[in-house]
Amino acid sequence: MSETALSERVEALLHSRYGVTLRDRQRRAVARAIARRGAATCAKDAEAYVQLLSDVPGEGEQLLRECLVGVTSLFRDRDVWTGLGDAVVPALLRRFPGTLRALCVGVATGEEAWTLALVLQRLVVDGAQRDYAITATDVDPHRLRVARRGVYRIGAEDTVADPLRPTVSDSGVRTRGDRLEFGPPLSEHVTFEQHDLLGPTLVPASAVLASFPLVLLRNVLIYLDPPGRDHALARLARVLPEGGALVLGEAEHVPAALQSQLIPWRGLPPRSAIFMRVPASHR
Repeated sequence: MSETALSERVEALLHSRYGVTLRDRQRRAVARAIARRGAATCAKDAEAYVQLLSDVPGEGEQLLRECLVGVTSLFRDRDVWTGLGDAVVPALLRRFPGTLRALCVGVATGEEAWTLALVLQRLVVDGAQRDYAITATDVDPHRLRVARRGVYRIGAEDTVADPLRPTVSDSGVRTRGDRLEFGPPLSEHVTFEQHDLLGPTLVPASAVLASFPLVLLRNVLIYLDPPGRDHALARLARVLPEGGALVLGEAEHVPAALQSQLIPWRGLPPRSAIFMRVPASHR
């Protein structure tokens, strides 16, 4: 069986079982993940692994975690969070009345969503006396269980004095030994949902109002093939209102077809990868 044929069979199985679409993700990454799981399960050949994948409960989730890279950390890339706190979120609060709604895509184990919650808690609730709601999504149910618990080990880098870092003075943040825990009331503003950006629905079913002035899609596009990148951004542009902000990863960019709609946020360094959706009248 060819590598492509094997990938297609496995992708079809994962889609039918978990609703996850892998066809636009990089084929070589999928093939490597299949090879690793095949070796780990001692499958004698590709056919044997496909049969094992069908028969063994939980193997699908294991393979899914291999296919979908989930590198993340609290306050990863300082420039991004500084830019959001100093310029972007204050501008969004002026432009959009009521509850500030944010969509955080591909959150893996959740650190990015909790970081965003801390930024919004400090600026929106404590500062502007407004409310906010974060819809955080990922395709991997195992990682989402970790994200919902909101418990993380504190590393040496977290002990350094830094105004961006979470502290026990933040409402909803607790420390227990070497663990940092996120809970109420912070957790009341964050909803974690299993959802595939490339799947059949644009947003999770729980997101009744499909409009988010703030969208984070950081370090997801680099794992997609060019058609998948274009498709993902085109879909997100539909839920991002004019004047809203889109945050990408440092190594990611807006494709040429969308550059008239999404421009770099004025006054921020390019490495922050924060873009504004331009009003139609200004294009």
